[in-house]
Amino acid sequence: MNRTRRARVETLVRTVFGLSALRPGQQAVIDAVLSKQHTLAIMPTGAGKSLCYQLPAMLLPGMTVVISPLIALMRDQAEKVTALGLEAVEVNSAIPAADKHQARAKVRRRAVEFVFTTPEQLGGRWKR
Repeated sequence: MNRTRRARVETLVRTVFGLSALRPGQQAVIDAVLSKQHTLAIMPTGAGKSLCYQLPAMLLPGMTVVISPLIALMRDQAEKVTALGLEAVEVNSAIPAADKHQARAKVRRRAVEFVFTTPEQLGGRWKR
């Protein structure tokens, strides 16, 4: 990764996420994502997987779609990115139909940076 991008990553780690350094494995995953490589990161609980998609999402254009079967984890992550000042929506079975409709409309307008959804929601047709 070039020095400018590495410096931007280090700045975000400190200023936005409040960390002094990345955990083992995070740098390699972040570098791969920022290099636009297909990336699969298998890391243990507590290893900082969320930062591996949150930080690159702040540096790359477009939406980041996070697919998780765990609604509680999804809600926690959506709250965290919202607290960072980023626009996020959830689309899952725990969301009221009206809120789901509004979230999907925001996605179609590309008015969000993060979409947190479940695998089964991807299988259905997103009605207008």
